[in-house]
Amino acid sequence: MVCGRSGRAIGQVFEYCGEALSSLTTDERVPLTNMVAETVRIDIAYGGSCAGGKREDLLHYHAVLHWAAQRGLRVAAGTRFFLQFGSQDVRDYCLQRGMFDAFER
Repeated sequence: MVCGRSGRAIGQVFEYCGEALSSLTTDERVPLTNMVAETVRIDIAYGGSCAGGKREDLLHYHAVLHWAAQRGLRVAAGTRFFLQFGSQDVRDYCLQRGMFDAFER
């Protein structure tokens, strides 16, 4: 279903909430709105820590993936999912904290 491109998203309300969103700027929230309104098929989902190798980035990915796994949610069939670690230190940090279980589901 592609409601945004066909105009069916007009007049619809999409609510975003949570700690992660409260820290985003308006410009950072725009892609979320566009993705929901257009309801496009996602072929590849990608997340990663920046070149600075921030551990915090992967902590957020883990929180979302852990939440989803607890509810029986998975990456959609036909969607490839990638996580990239900005450094070996970030990878080791995630491994030591048992995050790989949620990453691999």
